[in-house]
Amino acid sequence: MSVAFAAPAQQGSNMLMTMLPLLLVFLVMYFLMIRPQQKRAAEHQKLINSMKRGDKVVTNSGIIGVISRVKDAEFIIEVAENINMSFLKNAIAGPYSGDVAKSEVTETAPKSDSGGGTSGKAKRSKRK
Repeated sequence: MSVAFAAPAQQGSNMLMTMLPLLLVFLVMYFLMIRPQQKRAAEHQKLINSMKRGDKVVTNSGIIGVISRVKDAEFIIEVAENINMSFLKNAIAGPYSGDVAKSEVTETAPKSDSGGGTSGKAKRSKRK
């Protein structure tokens, strides 16, 4: 009779060993991906709620302006003199500090043609 009880116990531990890798993968995914994203979303929400009239902001699309009015779910941003645009609060990337990253400013000079030509136009080959 003890043999009959031993078989279900063996199946249960086998099922646990089968499910263990899946559970470990889920836990790793949670701590590496889901939890940090939730923290960033909470910080962004706190940042958006702290913004007020007169703050200089940048939107997700790169538009820079000054908040002229705050509504329930949107900001009215003055992007130029007498030009106001309405943005949802979630479309605001954050405050604009005026600093521009070096990678955005760096321009690459056009490569010179080693063929000796000074016209700058691309050479075309004639096909027959």
